Amino acid sequence: MVVRVSKPEINLRDKLNKAEPPIGVHGSQLLKSKSTSESFDLVRAGRRNLIINGDMRIWQRSNGNAVTGATGLKFGPDRWMFEEGCNNLVTVLTRSTDTPLDQGFKYSFQLSPSQAESGLQTGDFAQYMYFVEGYDFAPAQWGTINAKPCTLSFWLKTNCGGQHYVSFNSFSGVDTWGTSIRSTANVWEYHVITVPPPMTGSWNTTNSRGLEIRIGLVRSGSVTQANSEQWYHGGSNYNGFADAHSDWAFNTAHNAYLTGVQLEIGSQATPFEHRPYAEELALCQRYYWKLSNGANNPGAQWLYMIGDAGNLQYRRATVNHPVPMKGSPSVTNISVTNTGSSVGVQFNGTHSTTIYVNGMGNGITEVTNAEFLSEL
Repeated sequence: MVVRVSKPEINLRDKLNKAEPPIGVHGSQLLKSKSTSESFDLVRAGRRNLIINGDMRIWQRSNGNAVTGATGLKFGPDRWMFEEGCNNLVTVLTRSTDTPLDQGFKYSFQLSPSQAESGLQTGDFAQYMYFVEGYDFAPAQWGTINAKPCTLSFWLKTNCGGQHYVSFNSFSGVDTWGTSIRSTANVWEYHVITVPPPMTGSWNTTNSRGLEIRIGLVRSGSVTQANSEQWYHGGSNYNGFADAHSDWAFNTAHNAYLTGVQLEIGSQATPFEHRPYAEELALCQRYYWKLSNGANNPGAQWLYMIGDAGNLQYRRATVNHPVPMKGSPSVTNISVTNTGSSVGVQFNGTHSTTIYVNGMGNGITEVTNAEFLSEL
């Protein structure tokens, strides 16, 4: 006797499309992708997020304490800066626990005027700023015929609302693209911006700035460009910027908060990539780390110095960096006990630095603080 078993035809793609919830990162979008390249853009091997410390967890410089700054550039969380060019504005940079609900973020980067601006002049601005290293940005291949789109996503909240700008710039500043976004007062809002790939321009792919990103709260005057969302090449005044109309700078009760910033190659925004704390800290320490006896500092340690044979007044100690730095670092804010007549450094490349003290007396010498910088 022969038994025949027939199986009904199954459309696997149709079944997977109906599956709830979609499996994996943007599973439904992956199933609808039309090419291998598009699928790879959605699920890339390795780190997707080209932004380091996009969730604002790491604050090595201030240990999370507030930083106050007037005109110029100030660091807040690692890799992040605030820059303003206004006449009277003074801003406090704070690690805030105000974050969007159910997104897994612990901190945001808060900006608050401690001295309000009385009136904007031509060229005034106030902005969050981030630099992507050229080595990290090289896979985007901007400036070539193989250039790929990139997508920036982030969470922003202000208590005054208004129009803000986002811009993308080359290191030289002559290649710019900008757009405007709007914020609603007291609401965490998720913004997604996909930037068309520039096939011309000068884009660095080494260990200096590969891409400059600005999220602006205030901008006024001749450095704006009304016709945004297109590439400008050859300008020297960032003429790809869009305008920004916000009352943020005019009241000391105003606040702005930023977190969950992600930049990825491709035309889709994927969920924020939450990396382990130790990995995120190591990525930050490529550019900055602090040797300190402060108990809450990630690099907390004391460094004991030894004397050279035959010259006990000359003492030195070699500091091994936690990770190889971007380049030979500059060393600032060196503090030692039993100080001699001079303190100096000898650079040993990206892996270590020697600190020396000359003209010492008797007693133990300790390095209790030093900051190592190799920023973009």
